[in-house]
Amino acid sequence: VGRLGGVVSVCGHLPPELAPSPSSGAVSVQTPILVVAGTHDERMSLSAARRSFEKLRDSMGGGAMAVLAEIDGKRHEMIGSEAEARRVMQFFSEHLELHVGALESDPSIIRVR
Repeated sequence: VGRLGGVVSVCGHLPPELAPSPSSGAVSVQTPILVVAGTHDERMSLSAARRSFEKLRDSMGGGAMAVLAEIDGKRHEMIGSEAEARRVMQFFSEHLELHVGALESDPSIIRVR
């Protein structure tokens, strides 16, 4: 089974109908997940975002990394600050790999890890 490079949710939540039930048991998920929540989100309180995140993380079976990034002052909106963008970019740089076949064998390309 493959995995996605990563999933980022900005001001999202886990709808109750999609939340795993206790009887369904945990599923091993390999995909890293970043959930971005705001302290001033008028549609989903930070405590509700935390509960939703905990349900998501508990359902993952410990197979992947899940992070909740709480952004001070953020409302229910898309990425709106440099700090937020940097957090998402950091997540991408840690979990996504770009492979371009034509470049893989190019000796002038130096791979930095």
